[in-house]
Amino acid sequence: MAALAFGLVGCAIGAAAWNDHAALLPLVALFPLCFGLAPTRISAITLAMGYFLAASRGLPVGAATFFGSDIAVGLILWLAASSVFVLVHGAFWSARPACRAFGFIAATILMAIPPFGILGWVSPVTAAGILFHGLGWVGLVATLGLFMALTYGKARPALLSLTCVLWAGGVLMGEEPRKLDGWEGLESNVHYSAGSRDFQRSFTFVTEAKRLASQADAPIAVFPEGAMGWRTHTAEEAWKDLAKQTGKIIFAGVEYTNGKGYDNALARVTSTDVEIVYRQRMPVPVSMWRPWSEQSAKAHFDQAPMVMLGGQPTAVLICYEQLLVWPVLQSRYAGADHVLGIASLWWAEGTSIPGIQMTAMTAWARLFNMSLTVSFNR
Repeated sequence: MAALAFGLVGCAIGAAAWNDHAALLPLVALFPLCFGLAPTRISAITLAMGYFLAASRGLPVGAATFFGSDIAVGLILWLAASSVFVLVHGAFWSARPACRAFGFIAATILMAIPPFGILGWVSPVTAAGILFHGLGWVGLVATLGLFMALTYGKARPALLSLTCVLWAGGVLMGEEPRKLDGWEGLESNVHYSAGSRDFQRSFTFVTEAKRLASQADAPIAVFPEGAMGWRTHTAEEAWKDLAKQTGKIIFAGVEYTNGKGYDNALARVTSTDVEIVYRQRMPVPVSMWRPWSEQSAKAHFDQAPMVMLGGQPTAVLICYEQLLVWPVLQSRYAGADHVLGIASLWWAEGTSIPGIQMTAMTAWARLFNMSLTVSFNR
């Protein structure tokens, strides 16, 4: 009975904290608190499962739409995605309160870095951007310390009060991520699948791109993931012509063959050249990253985490990377002070996924005082 109750509490925390309102993120502090109160390992496991499944609730419908299948496929992927998070937290639960507190922090860190961090969605530590706005690495460590104290159980009422004060301060006094002068992220509405080699899509999107670019005032225009379609000479010429007509520097998502499989990347387009400036470090597992398949998107773990774009040291986050912890921290450590997030989320429209991606990027940008530019295809 206790295990069921903890599972329901976990669902409530995950659903309330993870949505398109970044201000609600600090509710995740209830997760370590309840982890510390869990009387058995089974209770801790059901708590973690409830939290993850509720926070990632958009996955079943989104995956079914992406694959063009029934909801059963989405449900299987949903449960599979939760398994690592649940097993890691279950393994680090301990009957001893002090060990349990250290175990929660160990599980949080483990889920933030590869290999476990490859599935490290909805990390509680993301709330650092609201609780400790602008404090950077100090704020990140402080958040881990606060969660550890909440798990341990000493002076919980005082710690909850402190959390509420920090929360209120972050909401009332924290500023939204600043926008870069001269940059504009453009939103589109074109349905396409990654890696599909749908050449007709390239021409469809060029028409849409011309309309969007004509409405943009900034000299640097950003288009979503996969906007250029499959990289061909014809596609490149069309986009160079677009850059020439508008007089803009364009950044747009592109896909291309890399010998075995394909790359999901970001290109810089000018009137004279198309240059690949970033290759996705972590494509979404199963739907794109399938190491066992020759049709897999490649994971470029060796990609430079910080790239200079338009004179700005930039952290490029393509779609799935926006849900994880390690890509943005790796980029920040390398010196990035601008987050550029692009995604194609037509398959997730009407689910919680676009909202939590935006919430995560907003929180990290707030924590490190980074500027933020976003371009979604919905």
